[in-house]
Amino acid sequence: LLRNLPVTNAYSHTLIVREMLHAGIKEAIPYFQQELSRATNETVKLDLAASLRCLGDPSVKTMLLSWLADDSFKHKVQIVEEMVRLNDASVVPAIRNCVDAEDDLLAVEARSALLRLGDPDGKRLLLDMIQRSTNPIVRYNAIHPLNWNYSGDFTDKEKETIADLVHDKDPTISRVAGFIVKKWKPTSGTPSAATQ
Repeated sequence: LLRNLPVTNAYSHTLIVREMLHAGIKEAIPYFQQELSRATNETVKLDLAASLRCLGDPSVKTMLLSWLADDSFKHKVQIVEEMVRLNDASVVPAIRNCVDAEDDLLAVEARSALLRLGDPDGKRLLLDMIQRSTNPIVRYNAIHPLNWNYSGDFTDKEKETIADLVHDKDPTISRVAGFIVKKWKPTSGTPSAATQ
């Protein structure tokens, strides 16, 4: 596999890379690092960084942090997505710097990333984005992680907000809010949001 890694046939190259990553062949790290040093396209750089992450290259975290801080690097959403895959809480402060980004797609991705990395502010920040954004894609990107990453630990205020979203004018938001509400078990003293 290592010998065939530099093949020029794109189809064969993709298959070889997939097999190397699946097998975790760390000896391929220098090849991917060299390719990354030559890459000029951001998408290619991110793909190479993902390969290096899969192989356990410890330099990936530093690289992603530097790209996130670099104003000339445009694919910030994809950088944050890749940072989440590191599953490393030490990247949370850098991601937190993006929660109020001018680009709402980056802001919602950063908020979702916080939730996925276990930061307790993630839920509140996503609910805030759903309430204040008028962009349907941003709102979808904010509510879906609340459903997928449900852990049963919404505060009463967050539950009220989600229960209100069941009546949202956007049917997707309303439907996903309903999915979340259905997961709640009524507790004594707290009426079930599903019956409100």
